[in-house]
Amino acid sequence: MKFPKDYLEEIKQRIKVSDVVGASVQLKRRGREFVGLSPFTKEKTPSFTVNDEKGFYHCFSSGEHGNIFDFLIKIEKLNFGDAVRKLAAKAGMPVFKFTKESAEVENKRKKYDEILTLALKQYQKNFSENETVRKYTFNRGLTAETISTFKIGFSGEYGLNTSLFANFNQQELIASGIFFFDEKNKKLVDRFRNRLMFPIFDYNNKVIGFGGRTISQNYLAKYINSPETEFFKKSFNLYNLNNAKNENKRSSIVFAVEGYMDVISLYQNGFKNVVATLGTAMTDSHLNLLWRYFNDPVVCFDGDRSGQNAAQKISEKLIVHMKPNYSLSFLILPNGFDPDSFVRKNGKNNFESLLDQKIDIGNFVFENNLKNLRSQ
Repeated sequence: MKFPKDYLEEIKQRIKVSDVVGASVQLKRRGREFVGLSPFTKEKTPSFTVNDEKGFYHCFSSGEHGNIFDFLIKIEKLNFGDAVRKLAAKAGMPVFKFTKESAEVENKRKKYDEILTLALKQYQKNFSENETVRKYTFNRGLTAETISTFKIGFSGEYGLNTSLFANFNQQELIASGIFFFDEKNKKLVDRFRNRLMFPIFDYNNKVIGFGGRTISQNYLAKYINSPETEFFKKSFNLYNLNNAKNENKRSSIVFAVEGYMDVISLYQNGFKNVVATLGTAMTDSHLNLLWRYFNDPVVCFDGDRSGQNAAQKISEKLIVHMKPNYSLSFLILPNGFDPDSFVRKNGKNNFESLLDQKIDIGNFVFENNLKNLRSQ
């Protein structure tokens, strides 16, 4: 039996090639790649390269080429299964077991993908047919091109009807995260009803979840996200990474913001190198995911006390994960602004000028601790 493609892809997404190769080869950064002496031949001039972005190594002296699994197979003389198991452990993932249950998981993944893809299409259809919702987004300054890029949709006043999903059972629909069981009325209900819908894609452009923004004043939560599911882990995914990762040839910076509209407004104003966490605090897994494509992530939070506190907590948690050639900076906006409202009011150039005020994580932690001491 073969390891599931999604399982192997997640391992590769969590672990950079340079981390695996660097345990055996002394690497030096050269532009966007790493270089070192070939582990396959004896040489005095480095001809061995590692490209984390593309996920491979290449040796010009021997012609050897491959990914992290290939490297362990060649260098440590492991078979493919042992290489996968070793790297899965390094990635903090459970060992995959070839059992009847594993085949069932693959089938569940297929059903999950089908349900979310069907929901995405219906949300987009609902949006195109609802003049009020389309007017709402245009009033927020979104263009038709932006709406199409992010595949923004609308859940419908009462959400999706389960009749659209006649080929799936109740358990599969609940497992998708789109529906929950209403105990009072004894029926399945779309948790995102009457909301503007923001599909969440993984780095391979596969829809894995949704975020919903209320367009009514009758809901307590302005935003809700898909719950964590068997196939949607918020700590290992970032909103818009599927688009932002393609910008690393133009910039070493990526903005990490808090909300969907922050991402979309910045993107529409030319800052396509922007991502958002999915209702959770930024983790070391998020950081490593960003470092795979960008050397200098910039956390850009709201200018109010809540945003400052969130940034401080992130800095104190992530400073222990800093390493050579990579950085993390913080940019706190003026009080009363989030990235969305700032760029809409002040424009692209004024937002770009704020980069002069970004602070690296070491100084950010120091300044916050000094401020706390002075206030005691």
